Amino acid sequence: MATRKTTTKSKTSRTSAPKSTVTKPIESIEEKVVEPVKEPRKFAQNDLILCRSVTPGGLIINGRSGQKYVFSNVGDENEIEFQDLNSLKNSHSNFLYRPRIIVEDEELLEHPRWKDLAEFYEQEVYGMEDVDEILALPLSQFKSALEKLPKGLLRQLQLVVSQRMEEGTFDSLTKLRAMDEYCGTDFMKMLPR
Repeated sequence: MATRKTTTKSKTSRTSAPKSTVTKPIESIEEKVVEPVKEPRKFAQNDLILCRSVTPGGLIINGRSGQKYVFSNVGDENEIEFQDLNSLKNSHSNFLYRPRIIVEDEELLEHPRWKDLAEFYEQEVYGMEDVDEILALPLSQFKSALEKLPKGLLRQLQLVVSQRMEEGTFDSLTKLRAMDEYCGTDFMKMLPR
């Protein structure tokens, strides 16, 4: 007997399940912008640095380089060679630290080596506007201001009062007495009798 071989194919339907989407959070990439560090300017020995006098009357500075720098009055400006200014700083000269002159070059004052002078200027140095403001204070505030003033400004105040007395433009006897008491000056003796 012959047998016949039959094959049946079973059909199975494959239905694909819906694909689920997997979302991954995208990592945020932060770009850090690194600003280039500004190198401080290197000053040549003969670079000229602008300075302003805060001394009433004439002022002459003899530089180590042999240069002579002349300021005629308060507010007068002159350029000083870096080497001479550096020499004044190194010797902690009164020209800079009991200021007779003020360095006006911001780029120099931003240099790390000159930061101490910049901080000194911010804390201790006042301009002529400040002297006028102090002189305009009522007597009680004027007296308390005298006690708080740094020596440099107190000296400048004395010089300005002296100048104004000579010019005949200072007329507050009570403030003169207060300055005589606190500063040890003799302004009252200078008055005509």
